[in-house]
Amino acid sequence: MNRVILCVCGAATALAILAFGLSGRTAPAPDTDQAAKEKLDRMTKPLAETITKWAKNYSPCLSALYRYEGQVKLVRRISPTEAKITVVLAAFDNQVEKWFPGHDHYLTIYLRYCDGCWTTVRSKRTWKDGEWIVKALHSLMLTIDELGGK
Repeated sequence: MNRVILCVCGAATALAILAFGLSGRTAPAPDTDQAAKEKLDRMTKPLAETITKWAKNYSPCLSALYRYEGQVKLVRRISPTEAKITVVLAAFDNQVEKWFPGHDHYLTIYLRYCDGCWTTVRSKRTWKDGEWIVKALHSLMLTIDELGGK
């Protein structure tokens, strides 16, 4: 009988701990949430300038036929400590001097807010990886990290 009581008490304790003490991730403090929002807002303008320069410098790595112009289309928080940046690399055909939206590329960079800084954590892209463009993307992510730390 003592064993049964121990099992019931053990199960009840485990349920209480799960219900009240170990419920998973907690929301950040309100001041942290506001600081993250303000810092992301301050990054938006320099980020657009950075993306424009980056696309101009590294456009030849993507294609010899097209020139790409980088445009930040979206900067959005997806949780109190996470955000994403969506970039369109608009394709311009140099030979016929015309925009070709069907050849645009898309880049999404994910950020996380920690210790007062926004930092890049990963990216998704619509182009094939080549050595030079991968290096270029890492260069861009480093620049965004530097913006997020200011």
